Formats: sequence, structure tokens, C-alpha cells
Amino acid sequence: MKRIRTFWKKIPLQVLLWLKWLLFVGCVIALVFTLAEINTRLIVEEKNSNELYATWYGFRAFLAEGKNPYGTEMQSRIVNSAADEGIRLDETSTYLKSPLYGIIVYLPFVLFREFRFAYTWWLTFLELAAVFIVLLGVSFIKRNIKRNAVYVIFASILMFSSLAFMTGIGYGAPAILAFLILLGSLKALQSGGDELTGVLLSLITVFPIIGWISMVFIIIWAIRQKRNKVLWWFLGTIVLLGFAVALLEPQWLLLYLQMWVRYFKVVEVGFILNILESVFPSTFLLPGFITVVLAALLILEWGFSRHKEFILFYWTFSLTLVLETLLTMNIALVNVIFIPITLTFLQVVWEDRWKKKGRIVGVAVSLLTIGFPWIMDTALGDRGPVQTLAIVSVTAIMLLVNLYWIRWWLTKNVLLWHSDAYSLEESNQGLGDA
Repeated sequence: MKRIRTFWKKIPLQVLLWLKWLLFVGCVIALVFTLAEINTRLIVEEKNSNELYATWYGFRAFLAEGKNPYGTEMQSRIVNSAADEGIRLDETSTYLKSPLYGIIVYLPFVLFREFRFAYTWWLTFLELAAVFIVLLGVSFIKRNIKRNAVYVIFASILMFSSLAFMTGIGYGAPAILAFLILLGSLKALQSGGDELTGVLLSLITVFPIIGWISMVFIIIWAIRQKRNKVLWWFLGTIVLLGFAVALLEPQWLLLYLQMWVRYFKVVEVGFILNILESVFPSTFLLPGFITVVLAALLILEWGFSRHKEFILFYWTFSLTLVLETLLTMNIALVNVIFIPITLTFLQVVWEDRWKKKGRIVGVAVSLLTIGFPWIMDTALGDRGPVQTLAIVSVTAIMLLVNLYWIRWWLTKNVLLWHSDAYSLEESNQGLGDA
């Protein structure tokens, strides 16, 4: 051992750093190809209904043949092609929901000639996205590296548990990527990169199911803080991308809107109002009342969100994500992909307020929030719209209770255990001062 240490000390610092980076890159490459191999053997062969096939087939046909990717003819081709390959698609998965400029996000996967290869690397990409979600989410919480390492492990365990339950990666759900982009825009906003924030938020429109309400909140908050560059770069990027793809297909926007008209006529949309109305008789006003209350609560909290401090902004952002799972166009388990990050945020606040007792409370809350839906899923059986709403709503209620429990500590400036290091703000400054 002494000889090894002596030899190690003799290595120049620059060479040592180069070797460390080489080792790191090697480990990353090995991880990526290992995940790809696992996906090929264990996931792709199951041929479950997934969200990628229509996007892959439609965009590929558009590039290769110049065909309208949103027409009924293309939809029939998607259904027939999936049947030939033995891939099961439900009705909602036969529509290409992404706007035409979304091809810039899906292009690396569209270039694969065989879907199984595209699907393998798409799943690998989502798994890596889940890793970056953990790293980005924890980076908001502390500047203390040692404590961050503990929270990375904590959030990783929660992420693994939640993904195993939601099977979001197994179905290729793009909500995972949408949430990563949301966190990226939040990081850019925290660092004062308003231009990058606007560009990243514009990419959320590529995924038209989840993330839109949170995107609107960030834009409204930025406007109220007189950070108008976020809005202009958001709109400018969308217009630029829209005009760029219009050179390839001048009528793409009209065709895209027509596709959504057909979608809403045929597909039973998973709005919370629609699901509740299928449970309660038409004479009940409860479905509409619940929907109005949730929307009013969200708007009310947005109205209160006048502060510049990042910790308070982050609290409202977390609340918006929770309520969005109930107000989104399609309620699905994968929409609660943010749970590990929100629970880590709650864990930090509980721990900093009540020290060891708070740590126990935070872990217990996390176990209940992750574990109780498993119990409900086992008790309810098949995941129909009503069962999915029941699971998502219980999860959302548990998160809402805990978020409002810690709210008064944050708004009333209650002294926390690590108040000197407790900075969700960049360099102890408010987000609006960045």
C-alpha cells in the first residue's frame, strides 16, 4: 500500500486529473451501454403499449416520404405497422401528439431504421434523464456537498421506488423528459439565465400533456418580477421553430390542430372532471366543485407568489406540480415523476426544523407517500381511469398536507437548524435579484 501511495503522489496533478476524468467517462459509457443491453433484453421484448411508436413512425415517414404525419392515413399506417411488429398500442398512443418542430427532440431516435433499436435507446435516455432529475433537484436544496450526497442517495432510492411503481420508463413516457426540462429551466432561472430559461420552457410545448401549467407559472412569475426576457425568448423560440418546420410543411399547424379535433372527438380524455362525472350521477355537483376548488387554490397561490426568495418560489413551484397532476389533460401515474424531488425538499425542511426527530418524520412521510399508492394499487386491482385517479389523488393530498405544514416555517422566517447554510437561494440572494 505504501508503494502505491508513493507512486500515486509522484503522478503530476494534471495527469491525475486527466486520469480521473478518463475513469469517469469510462464509467458513464459502461453505464449507458449496460442500461441499453438491459432494456433490449428485459423491456423491449415485452412490446407493451408505449408513447414512442407513433412519434417515431410519423416523423420518420415525414422525413423519408414527405407524408402528413397528422392525417388519418398516417394514423392507419401506424396502427397497421404496430400490429405487424406485434406491438400493442392503445387508442391514445396512435396519435402523434408532438408539434412538428418536436422533431428536433426526437430526431436521434427517428434516425433508427428499426423501432426496437430506437425504443432501446429512448428508454436508456429516459433512465439517464431520471438520474439527472435527481442531481438537478438536489442541487436546488443545499450548497453543502456532504449533505447533498446524502440527499442524492435518498432521492435516488425514492426515484427508483416510484419509477418501479409507475412503470413510466417501461412505457416510454415523455413526461420524464418534460420534467427534466422544467428543472433545467428552473436552474437557468435561478442562475440569472433568463434567455436560456425561455428557450427551455419553449421545449415543454413538444410534450403537450404534462408540464404546461408549471410552465405558465414560471412565465407569469418572471413577468411579475420584470424579467421579461423569459417571455420574449419563449415566444421567439416557438415562432422560430414553427417557421423553420413550415419550410418543410407549410400547413403543419392546421394539420396539427385538426389532429387534436379528431383526438378529442374519439378519445375519452382523462380530465379529473370527466373521471369524476363517470363515478357520480349527473345530478351531483361534486366533480365541478372539486375542479373549481383546485383551480382556485392554484390561482390564489400564484397571486401570493410575489416574493423574490427562491425558497418561497420553489415551494409554489412544488405546489403547482402537485396540483397539475390533478388538473392535467390526462391523469396518469407517470405524471407524479416529481415526487422524489418534492419529498427530498420536504425532508430537508423537516430535518432542519426538528433535527433528528424531523429526519424521522421526513422519512416516514416519504415511505407513506411512496408506499401507500402501492397498497391502494394492490387493493383496487386493474388500473382504470378511476383507479388511477384514486392513487394520484391520495398521493397529491399527502404532498399538499406536508407542503402546507412547512409553509408557515418558510413564510414566517422561523429559525431552522441550519439557518446559516439553509439557502435555496443562489449565494444567499433572492431569485429576483439574480
